[in-house]
Amino acid sequence: MDKAREARNEALESERRLYAEARQLQEEARKAQEVAYRREHRLFDQFRECMEKTCSDLNEGLLRERAARLELELQHAREAACTAAAERTQPTEVEPPTVSKYFASGF
Repeated sequence: MDKAREARNEALESERRLYAEARQLQEEARKAQEVAYRREHRLFDQFRECMEKTCSDLNEGLLRERAARLELELQHAREAACTAAAERTQPTEVEPPTVSKYFASGF
């Protein structure tokens, strides 16, 4: 019976070691998952910040482009208004009266 008891004790000890090893591996896996989750979260935050900056830069660029286009349109409108005003204020040239060839030849 001593051999059977000894074998059972060895089996129990072996089972305890395997159980402890399995728990340790589970804990390590949990820690690795936690680290991976934190890294994924940090990368997602970086991605989101990058996208927000890109969108902000894009919107800012589009707004600058639109402002430049509006300034150019305003400049053209002012030039057209100045041209139209200048044309209205200039005296109309009237041709001086001409003498017909008949009268100019002295008959």
